[in-house]
Order: sequence, then structure tokens, then C-alpha cells
Amino acid sequence: MSAQSTSDTGGTAPADGGFPARFELLGEFNVLCRGRPVRVGGPTAQAVLIALLHHRNERVSRQQIADDAWGRSTSVRPDSVYHYIAGLRRVLGPAGVTIVGRPDYRIDVPDHAVDAARFDTLVTSARALRNTDPEQAVHRFGRALDLWRGPAALPGITLPGIRLLANALDARRLDAEEDLAELELDRGRADQVLDRLRDLAGHHPERPGLLAALIRALHATGRTEEAEGHCAKAERDAQANRRPVHPKLARAAADVRAGHRASPPVRPSTVPFQLPPDTSHFVGRDDELACLLDVSPPTEQPAPGAPVVAVVEGMAGVGKTALAVHAGHRLADRFDHGVLFCDLRGFTPDTDPAPPEATLDTLLRGLGVPGGQIPPDSDGRVALYRSVLAHRRVLVVLDNAASETQVRPLLPSTPGCLVLVTSRRHLAGLDTAVHIGLSALPASDAVALFRAILADRVTGNDTRPMERIVELCECLPLAVRIAAARLRTTRAMAPAHLAAELDEELRSRRRLDALSDGERSVAAALAVSYHHLTDDQRTAFRRLGLHPGSHLDPYALAALADTTAEHARRLLDDLCAVSLAEQPAYQRYALHGLVGTYAAELVAAEGDSDRRAALGRLFDHYAHATTLAMDAVYPHGLAQRPRPRPPTTPTPELDDPAVAAGWLGAELDNLLAAAHLAGNGWADHTAHQSQTLHRHLRTGGYSGDALRLHARALGIARSVGDRVGEVTALAGLGHAHRWQGRHERAADCFTRALDLAERASHRPGEVDALNGLGDVHLLRGRPQQAADCFQRALGMARQIDNPLGELDALDGLGDVHLALGYHRQAASYYRQVRGVARRINHRPGELDALDGLGDVHLAQGHHRQAARYYLRGLGIARRVGSRHFQFEAHQGCGRVNHALDRQGRAVACHTAALDLATELGQPDDQARAHDGLACALLALGDRESARHHWQTALDLLTPRGITHTWDPQVTAEAIQTRISALDDPDELDG
Repeated sequence: MSAQSTSDTGGTAPADGGFPARFELLGEFNVLCRGRPVRVGGPTAQAVLIALLHHRNERVSRQQIADDAWGRSTSVRPDSVYHYIAGLRRVLGPAGVTIVGRPDYRIDVPDHAVDAARFDTLVTSARALRNTDPEQAVHRFGRALDLWRGPAALPGITLPGIRLLANALDARRLDAEEDLAELELDRGRADQVLDRLRDLAGHHPERPGLLAALIRALHATGRTEEAEGHCAKAERDAQANRRPVHPKLARAAADVRAGHRASPPVRPSTVPFQLPPDTSHFVGRDDELACLLDVSPPTEQPAPGAPVVAVVEGMAGVGKTALAVHAGHRLADRFDHGVLFCDLRGFTPDTDPAPPEATLDTLLRGLGVPGGQIPPDSDGRVALYRSVLAHRRVLVVLDNAASETQVRPLLPSTPGCLVLVTSRRHLAGLDTAVHIGLSALPASDAVALFRAILADRVTGNDTRPMERIVELCECLPLAVRIAAARLRTTRAMAPAHLAAELDEELRSRRRLDALSDGERSVAAALAVSYHHLTDDQRTAFRRLGLHPGSHLDPYALAALADTTAEHARRLLDDLCAVSLAEQPAYQRYALHGLVGTYAAELVAAEGDSDRRAALGRLFDHYAHATTLAMDAVYPHGLAQRPRPRPPTTPTPELDDPAVAAGWLGAELDNLLAAAHLAGNGWADHTAHQSQTLHRHLRTGGYSGDALRLHARALGIARSVGDRVGEVTALAGLGHAHRWQGRHERAADCFTRALDLAERASHRPGEVDALNGLGDVHLLRGRPQQAADCFQRALGMARQIDNPLGELDALDGLGDVHLALGYHRQAASYYRQVRGVARRINHRPGELDALDGLGDVHLAQGHHRQAARYYLRGLGIARRVGSRHFQFEAHQGCGRVNHALDRQGRAVACHTAALDLATELGQPDDQARAHDGLACALLALGDRESARHHWQTALDLLTPRGITHTWDPQVTAEAIQTRISALDDPDELDG
């Protein structure tokens, strides 16, 4: 549920930010901008827009858009969506509506701009007020139904997916009509709804609730004979169809025949309603709330069986009680015999958990049992409690449970009741319960919560300070509420001031101190959970505060805690069970950011020697495991990698290349974070990881990570006078700068590496630097200088038996000859590359060769042969996880399809290539993909889109001084010529 944003909720309407557009779905589909219609295209374009609006303000894939518009039809390609999105952007942009992203899209539209969303908000608030303020509920139901501009939603759009959406809207409208009629009947206003019910029941005979309401209205207005006629017909229809009469119709018929007139229900004074007040700032949790509303037993006679139990679990401050109380208020009208609430004090500071017998005494008194009739013993109280609840419908909310043992005696024994339990522990022993785990709020919901609490203190449209505040609060609801309260009570402080203060407190490691307002404290809430742990669990939790990454496996904790992997896994599972850790994937564990801060504060109080010993074991573990994994995945570089000392704690089995590749993928962020941290006293570890991970970072296209790692290693190598380490780090930096299109910086790094390597007589370093320098010369349009570097590198590599250097030099010479148009010589070099790659089992080298041979055949006009090479390379690249070579394969296939005039396929291939290049952060490759898209779109006749992509390519190249890319046809000068030629069609070539 989102924070209320318009006057439709019955409160004061805040400013809407001047959003100019309105979207009408409750009737004919209309788009209005400041009251004037906007044409967005035909029914198909409208359907795509409706699908986007259905997922407004969240990213949605092309496949989901296609499914929502056309239904799950295999005849519709998700790529078709791209063209409709482009058209919608052109039409809606002037109306102030943005559609961002690709291949996933998001339309930014506030709820109040969509009539269907306003309808749902009004209906939800009306149902929440049905028992406490029925007059206001009637008012809001009426306003919701007034939004409808016809009898059905979206009648002019026939696509199957949109019809499903329209049918759902129509059903919600009839639900609201039925709720409103029942409210009016309960309040004795049958004459005001009779005519409307006649019309609705006549047009919707499939809705027994409407017919039951009509029967009640007829009977209440003295038309008993007509009411009896409808009852008899309903019974005949049910008998003819061999099914029972619907419960609502059966109750209406019984009232008519007994002569009872409809009157407002009166709740006996003994019916309890113990829920605390609902929060006025409840935000988000839509899926979890829907789950709680769905698990409620049916309002009619429930089937035999056990009561329904739902457990809301999560860490301290995550909003478990708020969700349970909010759901309780939404569910209360379904339970005729009342609502009970008890705080079980499972994790209350300085308080023992409430024993079941004391809780049973409270519950029984709430059910109206006099104190003198409550048995003194626990078993007697359980028996009486379950007897009182038998055949009753009661909602029981048990907050803050410590264990299953505390909860089991409080469960009813018959169906019809619902028990909501909240706990920091995973109550796995309640195995028939529905378990709902809560994590931190999404960032957008956390901002909405912050804004809702501040209310009138929020001015202007700049949300960046608030986004930073909730980021520093790690989106934990308790922390967000404390931060908002701190701002609300200090009138002179603005969100930007608070964001700056929290930033400063984060840098000074006082963030948890800042997230306290006297009564509430994040640290205090976490401390209660920590003090419930055993000694072993506390030690493990503190050690987790030393880990520099965002997640870890049991082997990492085994190193930190100096224990076995199995014991570490048990400890991590124990911490997950009490919501001090999370398990986002199998055998992967993480701490919420504020929990990690708390663990770090605890471990900081330990002795320095203990902390250093734990970190030393962790670095030894990571160095050894990284080497094992690299040896398995990249066996060709084994002789050039440094060998670390063996660790004293266990490491995983990483002999299998597939297992090792998976480990590298899962652990890469941790390895990089550990290498950076190790620079503070463990310089040899940083240097080891820089040299060991270089090939993996290069193959996977992790240019930003490579820059940070090699820069850290370079600084350390210089500080200790390690010339070889300096050469290796400089070469690594050169490759990383080259990937990111910084050719001048790359050339400088390779030149300095070459000079140092020559002075240190480090021949492998000379080979690497020469090959890197050759790549940069080629990218800068200097093929002859590139060839000189590659020839020197090739000769030297063969002298020192360096097959990796030989392979890179041969590949570079192939690229030079291809760029110069010497296709036969280029193909010869690429075949030599393939031979060396196969000899040393170097899959990336084989991919280089396949891509180069594809380029040669494409340049010669042998399109189908080129496609075979590209597709073979794509399959290998996917298996080895090389995103760079996946890009090259998609790009090559796009060029082949363009040459064969299969422009739709060309667009799809270049789009996939662009997505990969964007993900990798490589501007020259992005420019190549944009150029390919522009060529294909121009061939399809879409000149404006072609212009957009060429201009984007030019914008990527010129600010960085990139005049050439790997593709000799994609240069800044050539792209500028194509853009200019768009204005003179006679000059366009292809």
C-alpha cells in the first residue's frame, strides 16, 4: 500500500507537482494533457501504453509488456514493443511524460494521474472505514464509482491481454457496487439503492451478491412478493445446475421468509477489538499485505481443519508489527466475534518473554471470561481458551514472539480463526503456517515513508537529499522513522542538512548513534537480538563485522572465526534464524547494512591482535581459493601467476572449471573488496590479487573493477619499491583504460610499463606492454605503429616461450591487416591465433580468432560464412561467461543481417550488443552498437531514430577524444558524415 497522495483518500490533497497528463481507463481510453486530448496512436499503441501504466513507476521487460498487451501469444516478438515505445516517447514527451530505460522500461506517472489508481485508492480506504465510519465509507465508494465514464473499461481495445486487464477492472467495479449496496442496506437506505440494484443485477446475473442485495432491498421496501420470486428463481437455477444456493442468496431468502427486515448489525458490547491504532504512514508491502489478506479463512462456513496461522518474520525495525496491525485493521470486519492482540515480549529490552499462561489469562479476559472462571493451571487455560473460540470467528494477533513454544498454546483448535504472529526468529516449527519474510523497504517506498512522516516539512521537487537519507538508513523502516522524526522536530533543519550530518556520522562511524531519538534506537533494537545469542554465535556475529564484502559463504566465516566450514555454516544458519543475517541464495549469507555496522562496532572493541589474525586468515583463504579457481578456469596462465602460501582454514574444491567459474562469479565483489582493504597492512595480498585476477577481469569486461584494483596495487608497489609489481599494475591499468575508451591514459600506462620493464629486464612485462600499446595505436588510427609493436611483442614472446603474449600479438596483427584491407593475411594471423589458443586451452583466444575470421568473411562479402563464425563464438562466449565476446558476436550478427536486408533481426542483434556494451561501460563499443542500430533503422525508413543513434554514438566518442574504434568504419568523422548526409538523401550510402 502506498502513501496516500490525493484528496481521493478523504484527507487534504498535497501538491501534485504540476503533473500535466491524465490517463483514463474507466471507460473509453483517453490521454489528456492539461485537459486536452492527446492522440497516442491506434489500438496497439494504446495497448502498449496501458501495459506500461499497469506497471507505472517500476521497470518492466519487453516480454512482460507484450504479454500484458497481446496476452501470452508466441506470435508476438518482444522486439516489436521497441517501435511502439519510440512512438509513445515522441507523443508523450511534450506532455511531460517520460518513458525511460531499454530493454526494460519505466513510465513515470503518479497514481493520481490514472483514474483506475484513484478508484482503487478510494475503494481501499472505504473498506477500511466500513466498520468505524460507515458514512465516510459510503461517501468514498460513491466517489470511486463516479470515476467510471461508462459501463465497462477500455471497450475499444480488443487485444487479449488488455481484455484481461479490462475484465479485472470491471470486476473491481462490481465488487465496489456490491459493497456500497450492502452498506446502504445496513444503514436502512434500501429505497436509495433499489433502482441501481435492479439494473446491476439484471445486467450481471453471474453476480449472486448483487441479486442477494436486490432481494434485501425489495423486502426492505415492502416488495416482498417480488423478492420471493427472485429467491424461488435462484433456487430453481441452483437445482437445475446441481449446485448449492450461494450463501448470500440463501441468507437473503431466509430473512425474507422469516419476515426479518434488514437493519444495521449490532455488535455486542463483549466483542473485543484490541488492535493498536493503525499507522497513518503505512507504505509499501503490497505483496506481503495481499498475502495476509488472502490467507484469511472464508467468511462463510469454513471447511473442517486447523485454524489459519501466518507468521511475519524479519530483523529488528523492519516493520513486522506495523504490517500485522495494518493487516489486522483491514481484516477486522471479516471476524464477527472480535480481534485480540497481545505483545508476547519476545525481544523487549530488560523484559522476559511473556509465559503462555499469562498470555492466556489476558486473551480469555478479552473474550469476556470473568477472572474468577479462569483456571489457575496452564492446561486448563488452554482448554478453556480453545473451547471459547470453537465455532467463533476471531482474529488473534500475537506480536513479538520468542519461539514456537511460546506460540503453540495460543493457537485455536478449530477453523474460522486467523492467527497473525510476528517474530525476529524464523518459527520453522510452525510448519503448517504461512511464513512471510520481511526485508528492508525498496528505496522508493522508503522515500515515500520519509515524505509521509514529514508531511508539510517537504517542499520543492528535489528528492535527492531524501534519497540519500534513506540510503544511509539502509531503507530500514525504524531508521527512516527516526531520521524523519529528527528532521520534523528541528524546524531549522532541511533534508539536505540532515543528509550532510548523516554522511559525516557515517564517515566517523557514528551512524547508529545518529539513528536514535531517545525512545527508539536502531542499536538498542539490534542489541536485544545480539544478547539472545550463544557465545559461539556472538563471536561469529562479531567476526562478520570484519568482512569487507556484502555477502559471504561459510568458508569465509570459517577463516574469520578459525573453525570448520560445517560449523561456520551452522552458525550462519543460526544467525539467519534470528534475523541477524539473511540468505539471499543457497550457501550465500549477508548482513543488512545497519546490522553490519552494529557488528563492526562490536568487533572494534576486540583486541587489535585478534582482529588482525582473523583478517590475515581471510586474506590467505581468498588468495589460495582465487589461485585455485583461476588455475581451473584459465589453465594457460598458470605458470605466470604467483603462488600464495597455503591457508590454515578450509577452502572449497575448485578443480572443476565450471565450479571454479561459478565461484569466481559469486565471490568477485568480495575478492576486490578484500584486496582493497588488504592495502592497509597486507600489501602482498593486494599485489597477489592484482596479478592473479587480471585475466579474469579482462575476459569478463570488468573495466571499472580492474581500474580500482590495479590502481591500488600500483600505489602499494611504488611504496615498497616493487618494480615488477609496478609493471604488472601499470599494464593492468592500461588495459582497463583502453576498455573504457581512455586511449591517451592507456598509452601513457603502457609506455611507462614498457620503460620500467626494459630497465628491470622483465621480458613478460615488455610483451604485455607492447601488445597493449599496439592495441591503443590501432584504436587511434595508427596501424603501422600498431604493427611495429605487435611484431616486437611476437618475436619476444616466442623467444621466452610466452604463449599468451604470442597469442595477443598474433591477434593484434590480424586486426591491423583487417583494418588495412589485407584480408588474406588477416585470416592467416587469426588461424594462427586459433592454433595457439587450442594448444594452450585458451578459450578467450579461440573467441578472438572466431570473431576475427567472422570479420574477414564479412568484409569479403561472405555473409553466411561470417555468421557461422559469429554464432559459434557466441555459444562459447556464453558458456565461459565472456560478456565482451558476446557483444562482438551480437554486433557481427547484426552487421550480417543488415547486409542480407534482414533489418528486424539486425535491430535485435545490435540492441543486444548495446545492452552488453552499456553494462560493461565501454563507450567505443556502445558507439559501434549505436551505429549498427542506426544503419538498420534507416534501412527500415526510420530516419529520426537513425539520427538519434548516430548522434548518441558521436556524443560517446568526441568528448573522450576517441576518433577510431575497433571497427574501421565507425569513426567520429564517418559518423558525422552520416548525420550530415541524412539531410541530403542523395548522399546517403546504404
